[in-house]
Parts: sequence; C-alpha cells; structure tokens
Amino acid sequence: DRRSSRVSAVSDSMFETMSTEGEEHGATKDTSLDQDSALDSAVADVRERRADIQHMRLCLACSSGNAKDVQRILLNQHTDVNRGDSQSRRALHLAACGGHTEI
Repeated sequence: DRRSSRVSAVSDSMFETMSTEGEEHGATKDTSLDQDSALDSAVADVRERRADIQHMRLCLACSSGNAKDVQRILLNQHTDVNRGDSQSRRALHLAACGGHTEI
C-alpha cells in the first residue's frame, strides 16, 4: 500500500538522520527505544497533519455552504467539529457568517 511505503520511507530517513547526528555527537548506534520514540513522534505528526487537513476541508465546505460535502466529511472522517480556525471560529460559525443556515 502506498501510504505504508511512504511512512516507511519517511521513518527510515528519520532513523538515518538521527543515527548520523547521534554519531557526530559521540552517541552509539540508534537503539530500539530511540527508533520507537522517533516512530511514535512521526506517527503523531502525521495524525496531526491529517486532522488539520480534515478540519480545513470541513471549514471550507461550511463556509461555501456545501451541505453535501459537510455531511460526507462528518460521516466518513473523524473530524473535531469543536476545533477552531486561526481566529478561533468553528466550522458552524463560518457557515452562519456566510448565511448558510441549512448547515
């Protein structure tokens, strides 16, 4: 699967960088614990980016009044409807400001 291979490539690259940087500072080769920690961090970063993208899609659908997309996003994805944008506005607020009362 493409997603797994991309995550694997990113994690391999991260481990290489960490290992090289560690060796430069006198550390031993990366350990299993370091790898697990780096992988956990990478997974958390990917999940956060995915949440950001899903929230952005929801906000765009709400602000444009696209009720069908709003419904699809809320039913098919784990999107936090209480998350605010850069100005602390929620997706529902954006819909209301645009006059999209159907949302």
